[in-house]
Amino acid sequence: KGDKKRKYIEAKRDEETGEEKVGHWEFPFLQDLMSQAKKAIWPLEEFVAPAHAEKADEPDADPKAKAKAKAKGKASPTPDAAPSTKFAPQLSPLYIDFQQSLIAERVTYTHRLATLHNWAYRRVVAL
Repeated sequence: KGDKKRKYIEAKRDEETGEEKVGHWEFPFLQDLMSQAKKAIWPLEEFVAPAHAEKADEPDADPKAKAKAKAKGKASPTPDAAPSTKFAPQLSPLYIDFQQSLIAERVTYTHRLATLHNWAYRRVVAL
């Protein structure tokens, strides 16, 4: 019963460096809770211009034509698929503010998680 909630790690001596590691308690349930909470953090995404996003969402009109092109060998890239050397589109100031607020909330969330983890760890060790 107690093994799932806490585990004592014995003191060990590192033979290579001669350094002795002090024995300590580990709390797997606390680490599990923290890993679950960190999974709730959304991943950051790179900006994609709306025109590129629409083209990526469109399905191919004729899948047979695509199969024929693959069968013939390496097809030359279409002008739309070639990387653009033009300047990047101007980003909306609202989009920039939105991204900055998402990052700020992410930092706040991780800081609160760290604070809760430290508090919980101190409380459990004191028991």
